[in-house]
Parts: sequence; structure tokens; C-alpha cells
Amino acid sequence: METETNGRWVEIVRTWHDTAVTNCALCGRLVPRRIWLVEIDGAVLPFCNEECEGLYRSYWLPKYGQPETRHNVKSPSPGLTGEGLG
Repeated sequence: METETNGRWVEIVRTWHDTAVTNCALCGRLVPRRIWLVEIDGAVLPFCNEECEGLYRSYWLPKYGQPETRHNVKSPSPGLTGEGLG
């Protein structure tokens, strides 16, 4: 049973001296250029790709429940371009 995703690719734009990093909400991989942003239960979560989102929905959520509050982001990080989800 596949769940329809509401995610989209977003370009991460930072200045050369910016030290902020963006990590995948599931695997923790550093994502340097493009992030897959998905809104799940009101929280906007960054993933490195659609496969991590699928694994998050099929494994992490059923086993561990809702995302931790540190991943709850009302709007994308300042380095992310594009419109908000929704």
C-alpha cells in the first residue's frame, strides 16, 4: 500500500562562508545541494531522496511514531529556495 507523497525537490542555496548543514531526517546523510522536503503530520521534514521518505513512512513512523520536535520545522530553512509546502 503506497502513500501518496506531497514532497518536492528544493535547491539549497548558501553563501561560500555559511557553515550551516542540512541532514536527511532518516539516515542523517549530509545533503549539500538538493533536498527532498515533505510535510508529514504538519512537520516539514528534509530527506536526501524519495527512498528515504518511503522508508520513513513504512518503517520509522509505524515503529517509533511521530517525528521528534527538533525536526518540526514550520518553514524551510533560510538556505532553501522555493515556496513552502502546502
